[in-house]
Amino acid sequence: MFVSIDSLKNIPITEDILINYLPLIYVFLILLSSTTSSLISIEGKNFYILKMLPLKFSTIWASKVLSNFLLIVASSLVSLILFNISLNLSLKINIEAVLLIFASGLFISLYGLVINLLFPTFSWKSEIKVIKQSAASFITIITGLIMGLYIFSNDYVSNNFYIYLLIVIFGVLSLILILFLQVVGPKIYAKLQI
Repeated sequence: MFVSIDSLKNIPITEDILINYLPLIYVFLILLSSTTSSLISIEGKNFYILKMLPLKFSTIWASKVLSNFLLIVASSLVSLILFNISLNLSLKINIEAVLLIFASGLFISLYGLVINLLFPTFSWKSEIKVIKQSAASFITIITGLIMGLYIFSNDYVSNNFYIYLLIVIFGVLSLILILFLQVVGPKIYAKLQI
């Protein structure tokens, strides 16, 4: 915010490159930021309490997805405001960044929950086991890393529709995950045992 990137000689990135790739930087960081990959497992031995509550599974998964989604969107929008102050971003970059923040944030929130539903870990002694060392966290982070690297490997600057294609892809994937959580999710949730 306080020093121009172009004045720093040891950084191999210019201000123009940062501005053009900013929406993709958000996607990459968001795809590595899913708390939902451990939100079912974190219940641990108290999971039976959650199952005893008179709540539908759709209410439970929606609250878990929404908490992660709001965390991602709020922090990303604050950082986007700071980037606007320091880089004077165009309206086009702002629109693309906001749309990608919402689309990728919703996708990774849903994806992490689906993976945790498929690979829960209830027998743990420390929360670190669930948050950093579980199969669900590993799968979610590796998938996000692979997707982020693939998104960066394409030539975004030469194609104006690339961002909007990504938004559509994240939207379609999110719809598929919502359908999975609505149709298959309650059956898997009902079978989960400590």
